[in-house]
Amino acid sequence: ERYLDDFIENRIYYHVRRQMENGELDLDLPEADIRKLCLTGGLLARVAHVDHDVTQAEKDWMTKTLQEKWQINQQAADLIVDIATTDIADAVEYYRLSRRFFECTTEMERIKFTEALFTIAAQDGQVSYEETEEIRTIAYVLKLTHKQFIDAKLSIPREQR
Repeated sequence: ERYLDDFIENRIYYHVRRQMENGELDLDLPEADIRKLCLTGGLLARVAHVDHDVTQAEKDWMTKTLQEKWQINQQAADLIVDIATTDIADAVEYYRLSRRFFECTTEMERIKFTEALFTIAAQDGQVSYEETEEIRTIAYVLKLTHKQFIDAKLSIPREQR
């Protein structure tokens, strides 16, 4: 029962927290950063999963991004990516994750994150219409302007848009 809110609000965090308590994962980060890390992983996985197939290139990019942004080791990043990409199949709710992400980030972090969402969408060579619309929906919940959304889209190479 004590984990019910975490399970409902952010399943990725719920699973990561359980791994940490079982001694299977060591993240030397403040609690708020672990939550934000899990939100990041969940939303990246959500966009990667739009086409119902998360490629190895997408997983590798997510792992690398989490490692660089959060200074965590590859094992921890791989585990978070695995949890996020597995949980996404179980209908991780983008609105709840997006709202929580909005609440714990600055506007500049949200803009940069939207660029990262387009980058993950481009990992298979082309950003599809469906991926663009998924990112648009997330950007809306993140309260970004249309211009900020378009600028993020323009951050990827023209041939991938």
